[in-house]
Amino acid sequence: MLIALILLGAGGLSLASVIAAEVDARRREALAFTLIGASRSEIACARLLEAASIGAIAAVIGGAAGWVGGFWAVDQALRVAWVPGFVAVSLPLILGVVAAVAAAVVGALGAIPKGRGQIVRQLSS
Repeated sequence: MLIALILLGAGGLSLASVIAAEVDARRREALAFTLIGASRSEIACARLLEAASIGAIAAVIGGAAGWVGGFWAVDQALRVAWVPGFVAVSLPLILGVVAAVAAAVVGALGAIPKGRGQIVRQLSS
């Protein structure tokens, strides 16, 4: 359990650092969305949905790999009859989405322009 928490934390920090590295691109993207009429809340919602979908995809792939590896280890190495329950199936998906959304909130939402003045300053630089 401790190793899983450490890996979850490391994954979240890695995702936050990747998002933070793209702040300039995110600012330009937010600027383009703002210029076509998107509000701050629409931009934030789009970013959170993007992060949640990335987290869900990563969680499904990682959860499936962990599930297969765990099933093989229990069935072949330990020779124990094991049938995964609902928690074993849903927990990786939930934790992956939560970690991705938390990383997006920490790393990317600061790139949303805070008003027309900030947009003008970004256009002139």
